[in-house]
Amino acid sequence: WFGEAVAVTRDVVVVGSAGATYVFRSTDSGLSWSQAAKLPVGRDLAVSGNLVVVGAADAALVFRTPDAGLTWSLAAELATSGDVVAVSGNIVAVGAADAVLVFRTNDAGLTWSQTAELATSGD
Repeated sequence: WFGEAVAVTRDVVVVGSAGATYVFRSTDSGLSWSQAAKLPVGRDLAVSGNLVVVGAADAALVFRTPDAGLTWSLAAELATSGDVVAVSGNIVAVGAADAVLVFRTNDAGLTWSQTAELATSGD
């Protein structure tokens, strides 16, 4: 159903459904909303600034907007399962089977590199 997952930042709301992920934007501080994009379906989603991360079965998909949410394009497929995703600024964290992988961008989301693999020490 529509609204399986929801994330919000400033004037962008991202809504997950059984068939796709939808991006809505507001240009009047949230008084009205319009659909800006339809992205691939994912298990989880996150949004921060000009980035939307969609957790898919075989990758975390990073989308970016250069124009305040008017258009969105795929910036990266982070090579891991994307069951759980989070984004804050220039950092994306992706929950995998036995670790959390951390990725970083230095160019507003155009390119990404893995900086850490977080796991417990077995305690």
